[in-house]
Amino acid sequence: MTANRHSHVGLFFDLQGGFAARETFKGDVPAFGYDYLNTYLGLRLGKASGFHWNVEVGPTYMHVNTSNFASITGANSSLTLGNPTVNGWIFPTFETGFGVVFP
Repeated sequence: MTANRHSHVGLFFDLQGGFAARETFKGDVPAFGYDYLNTYLGLRLGKASGFHWNVEVGPTYMHVNTSNFASITGANSSLTLGNPTVNGWIFPTFETGFGVVFP
C-alpha cells in the first residue's frame, strides 16, 4: 500500500487575540501594554499529514495604553504630558510559518 504523496492547497480563516499587560517599573520609567485582535485569511501549502507552510494576511485591531509618562518631564516642569493611548485598525498585517503533522 502506498501513501498519498500529493501536495494540497487549503484556504482557512484564523481569528487570534491577545494582550501584554502594562507593567510599571521601579523609578520613573514609562510603561505600556497592548491588546490586539487579528482576523486573517490564509493559505496552507503542503500535505495535510506532513509538512505544510502557512501564509496569512488580514487586518489587526490594536489598543495601546501607557502609564508613568508624566514623570519624564519632571515635577518642576511647566510641560505637562499625559499618558497617551492609541486605538485603531492596521492593514495589512501578515503572519507566516510552517507546521509538521505526524500521523
